Amino acid sequence: MTKAIVYKKGEGIVNIKGESLPEYIRPDEVERIIHAVEAELNTKTTPERRRQVNRHLLAIQTLWMTGIRVSELVQLRSMDILEGGLRVFGKRKPRTREEIERGIIHEKRQRIVPIPVVLRQKLINYVFDEKLGSEQRLFPFTTTRVYQFIDFYAKKAGIQRKIYPHMFRHGFAVHFLETTHSLNALQQVLGHSNLQSTTVYTKLTNEEIQRYMDMTFSNRRAYYEG
Repeated sequence: MTKAIVYKKGEGIVNIKGESLPEYIRPDEVERIIHAVEAELNTKTTPERRRQVNRHLLAIQTLWMTGIRVSELVQLRSMDILEGGLRVFGKRKPRTREEIERGIIHEKRQRIVPIPVVLRQKLINYVFDEKLGSEQRLFPFTTTRVYQFIDFYAKKAGIQRKIYPHMFRHGFAVHFLETTHSLNALQQVLGHSNLQSTTVYTKLTNEEIQRYMDMTFSNRRAYYEG
């Protein structure tokens, strides 16, 4: 985990209360993984194997371009591709002690996740090509299988650190927030029940703050010359 840091007067950059950013995948790493999947696709000669690798590719692109959880990914059905996005069934509402004692189980939370037009078209084409029925799952994988093929392609891409599915969710969140600066929008997309869960993505790493500082003063020579 990457230690969260802030500015503190008189002390420069320090970490606070041991808070940390979740491990997340960077856009350049996603690119490398996608290139590795495409390279694998080009080496496969049997139609069935090509279909399998193509399914891996679309699953990875869906994780990255939506920020959904891997458990949500493997539940998606053809009928969940809507005009306004993807219908996703997330975590159940936490139960109180009384509800647990009474055996009450809440239904899974449902939300609509807006998706880029290009991804929606890829999913529609995939459903058509695979001749999937409305109730059929888009990605008939177990969550364990998703872990396995992401790890496989990450290694083929030459990425040294361990990459796992939830890093795509964290990476999406960081990238989305850097682009939109909208914490409320991110909360809705991720399906967080409270904003506090989303604020973890506002913490910056030391490298990120250094990059922003360099960008801010790169064309301001008068500040540090003479």
